Amino acid sequence: MARLFRRRTELEVGFRKISSDDLDIQFTVEGSTEERSAATADIAVYNLAGLTRQFFAQGAEVALRSGYEEDHGPVFLGRVERVEEEREGPDTAVRIFCTASEKELIVARVNASYPKGARVVDAARDQFRLAGVPVGRVGDSPAALERPLVFTAETTVNDNLGELASMAGFQCFARLGVGYFVSPSAQIAEAHLLGPGTGLLTVEHIEDKENAGVKKLRVTSLLLWRVQKGSYIQLDSLAAKGLYRVLSYQHRSDESDHVTVMEAAPA
Repeated sequence: MARLFRRRTELEVGFRKISSDDLDIQFTVEGSTEERSAATADIAVYNLAGLTRQFFAQGAEVALRSGYEEDHGPVFLGRVERVEEEREGPDTAVRIFCTASEKELIVARVNASYPKGARVVDAARDQFRLAGVPVGRVGDSPAALERPLVFTAETTVNDNLGELASMAGFQCFARLGVGYFVSPSAQIAEAHLLGPGTGLLTVEHIEDKENAGVKKLRVTSLLLWRVQKGSYIQLDSLAAKGLYRVLSYQHRSDESDHVTVMEAAPA
């Protein structure tokens, strides 16, 4: 396991790329399965050169990759909402606060109509297109509209996709800038195995204050970049075993931690 502790982080803001080989990069990325919630990122880079600093501006595109030398990948894709500078002793940090690209689904409102008999998956593809969100994957389903369906600007594309997903028994979400309209079984097949030998650190049983009786876990692992919206984990530990759906996640990297913290419920 020692080799896994060789951290690796790469950050692209605008047209400038930097990595943890060059500068100290710390971040917190948070996301959840809530339909009206887009992932956010708080990223701090220490002692940036002036030439690079100019790329850290509101509206700039942001791509963050992290993990370990042997295994790293995308954890966030979005845009800068706000920029701040802080001084910590002799060091200066530039912090950027960002919102993920899936925000487009939450705010986009379109007019569209589909005839009776149209395939639900085709309507879903069209909704992604109208929102300007590239399709990552749309599953196959024979489900068809039982009546003509009309969407207006009174609802968001996210709402529209949720209605379509319920017709097909699918899940709908966007992550890392692309949209997914898939069956739960497709996501379960990609569940991440977590145990003492595969990066699992702690498992805590927690209370769901909003839904009494629902069993939830707080799971902490070495940074697992593959965990995003729609993810499942397969736990294999003394504290818990079985398949769990990730409800929320936090990827965090700072001076002491390089971890992923998840809240999960039985699938």
